[in-house]
Amino acid sequence: MNTTIWLDDLFGAVELSSIVVGVPLNAATIAYFFSQRHHLPSLLYLMIVITDIFILVSCFPSALSMISSKEAYLLSNKVLCTISGMVFNVSARMSVFLVALMAVARATVMIAPFRRSRMWVYRALAMVYLLVNVSLATLPLVYSEEKYNYLQTFGGCSWGIEELSFITMYSSAWYWMTYTTIIVPWLVPGMVVLVSCAVAVFALMRAGGSHKDLVLNRSQTMTKWRLPATSGQRNSTLTATRHATITILITTAVYIMFNVPCWIFYGYFLSGATKEPVKWLQGSTGLYLNIFLYRLSVVMNSGVNPIIYFCRMNAVRRYNFNGFMAVLRALSWVKTKLQTVLNSSYEKSDGAESYNQIPMTEINHEIHLQPSLTPE
Repeated sequence: MNTTIWLDDLFGAVELSSIVVGVPLNAATIAYFFSQRHHLPSLLYLMIVITDIFILVSCFPSALSMISSKEAYLLSNKVLCTISGMVFNVSARMSVFLVALMAVARATVMIAPFRRSRMWVYRALAMVYLLVNVSLATLPLVYSEEKYNYLQTFGGCSWGIEELSFITMYSSAWYWMTYTTIIVPWLVPGMVVLVSCAVAVFALMRAGGSHKDLVLNRSQTMTKWRLPATSGQRNSTLTATRHATITILITTAVYIMFNVPCWIFYGYFLSGATKEPVKWLQGSTGLYLNIFLYRLSVVMNSGVNPIIYFCRMNAVRRYNFNGFMAVLRALSWVKTKLQTVLNSSYEKSDGAESYNQIPMTEINHEIHLQPSLTPE
C-alpha cells in the first residue's frame, strides 16, 4: 500500500475517532459547568468545552476527506469550506489562550487560595482575544481574492498570508503577519502555560501534606484573604483545591504533550534556521507534520479533554448520572401514561365488541317487551 494513502487513512481515522468521542462527552459536561459558572474554574471549563466542540465539529468535513483519499466532498461547497476554515482557525487559537488563562488562575489559587478571583478580568481577556482572532480570520474575506480554499494536500480549508493583496512573500510584512497571526497565538500562551504550571507544581509540592501550616503561613502575610471560619473548613478547602489543581495540571500536561511538536517547529522558525519554512514543508514528511501540527494534534487534544473531566471530577459524573436517571424516570412516566391510554381504548373497544356480539333474538325479544310509543 502507498505510504501516503496509509497515513491519510490513519490520520483520518484518528481525527474521526476524536470527533465521535469528543463531541458527545464535551456536550455532556456543558450543563454541569453552566450550572457552576459563577465559579471561575467552571466558567473557564465551560469556555474550553464550547471551544472544543467548535473545533471538533469544524474538523468533521476534513476527517471525511482524509479517510476518502482527500476528496473534497463536503468541503467542495465554498460556503461550508469558508465556515469550516474560519471556525477552526478561531477556535484553535482560543483553546490555547483559554488553557493559559486556566493555568494562570490555578497558579494564583495555589499562591493565594482564599483570595477572591476577579472573574470580570478573565471574561474581558477572553472576549478581547476572541474579537482579535475573529478579525484576523476574516482578513482573507476582505483582502484576498482566493479566500478560504480546499487544499487537497492538507485535507482541509485554509488560507495563506501571501494571498493577501498587500503582502509579498518573505517580505518584512509577511514575517510580521506570520509572527502575529501564527506564532504569537501559539508560543506566547504556551510559555504562559509552562510558567504557570511550574508555579502551581512548586506550590503544590511546598504545601505537601501540611495544609494547616500552609493556611497559617499564608494568613499571616495576606490580609486580603477570605479565610473560612474553622480549621476544619480550611483543611477541607485546601484538600479540594489540591484535587482541583492536580486535575488542571493533568489537563495542562495533556495540552503540552499535544502541542510540544508545534512549539519546537515555531521555535525552529524563530531561530532563523530556515528562511523559507513553506519550502521546508513541501516534502512528504513535512506535509504530514504540517497536518499533525495545525489540525490533528488540536483535534486529539479536544477529544481527550472530556475524558479527563469524567475521570477526575466526581461532580461531573454525578450530575450526568442524575440527569440520565431523570430521563429514564421521565420515559417511564410517559410509558405508563401511554399504557393507561391504550388500556382504556382497549376496554372501550372490547365493550363495543361485546355489545355487537349479542344474538339478534335477544335484541328482538327486548324490543317486543317494551311498550309501544305509537297510539293504537
